[in-house]
Amino acid sequence: MILTLNNNNNNNNNNNNNNNNNNNNNNNNNNNNNNNNNNNNNNNNNNEDKSNVFIELIAGSFSGALTRFIVAPLDVVKIRLQLQRTHFNNNNNKNNKNNNNMVANGGGGNTITKEKLNYRGIVQTMGKVIREEGIRSLWKGNFSAELLWVTYAAIQFSTYNGIIGFLDPEYRKHQQRTDKDKPNYKPSSSITMIGGASAGVLSTIISYPFDIIRTNIVNNHRKTNFSETFKTIIKRNGGFSNLFSGINSSLLQIVPQMGFQFTFYETFKFISNKYTSSINNNNNNNPLNQFTCGLLSGALSKFLVLPFDVIKKRLQVNEKVGYGMKSCFRDLYYNEGGIKSFFKGGTPGIVKAGLAAALSFTFFEQSKRILLNK
Repeated sequence: MILTLNNNNNNNNNNNNNNNNNNNNNNNNNNNNNNNNNNNNNNNNNNEDKSNVFIELIAGSFSGALTRFIVAPLDVVKIRLQLQRTHFNNNNNKNNKNNNNMVANGGGGNTITKEKLNYRGIVQTMGKVIREEGIRSLWKGNFSAELLWVTYAAIQFSTYNGIIGFLDPEYRKHQQRTDKDKPNYKPSSSITMIGGASAGVLSTIISYPFDIIRTNIVNNHRKTNFSETFKTIIKRNGGFSNLFSGINSSLLQIVPQMGFQFTFYETFKFISNKYTSSINNNNNNNPLNQFTCGLLSGALSKFLVLPFDVIKKRLQVNEKVGYGMKSCFRDLYYNEGGIKSFFKGGTPGIVKAGLAAALSFTFFEQSKRILLNK
């Protein structure tokens, strides 16, 4: 009887041990499967991130190329107006009867000479350029400008989405959703300011030489080309460093402009989607909303930084040694009409910036959606 009980106990213990071993094996297998699934998910996420970056580069390049071609005439008009010099004469001769009369009447000793300007406004400037240089001149420097815009837009959009996705994981999840009913979402304004400014800095530094060449081609009233202009620029005092002339002013302009532009765009788009979602359930992909929000964000952000743009263009075509931002600022203020000289080409500049942003955002969002088959 005792032996039988012992044998039973031993059998029970063996069964328990076997069960425990089986449970442990099952747990280990489950853990291994979970680890494999996690690794697969991580690999899938990494592959998806790489795929998204590649798609954003393609969509950004397409957006930049198409946008540049459409807004090129406004760009030529803006540059001609910004680079046009006006004369502000200072008449300090106290014996001059006219000057004394003006001072006596409460005026200063400064008078602006009434000269016939070459360019006055968008319509007149565009007409004059067409008459004197032909309609193709409205796309003058288009090769270098296309290189500029393709490079700039591709880097800008991919960098912006990468930075925002890193700082705000919810934004990345929202961007990866393919369903039509995805909720309306907006990153915080501080994050979009950082993302927009950082994207602007990186894309500006990389594409800046193309901007220098484009500006010099447009400023040259005779027929010229990319390679000829490039050689002329590097032959000046300073050599290859001339390809980055005025970059400090450009960065001072682009950091706030791109920060404001992306922040305004995300804000306007969020508000627009919120109040029009009852009309269109898939309002996140509505091109009319994207165009309108881009137009407003581009125009507003450009207005805020326009003086830096005027200084940048002047420095890009400058041939004087030691002529920097301070010299350009003093020259504009004291010799060309005071504060208003910093807003030269303001109307075409703001119109062009608004239209460019509207087209750029719309083309990017729509081409990205098509590439992702959303």
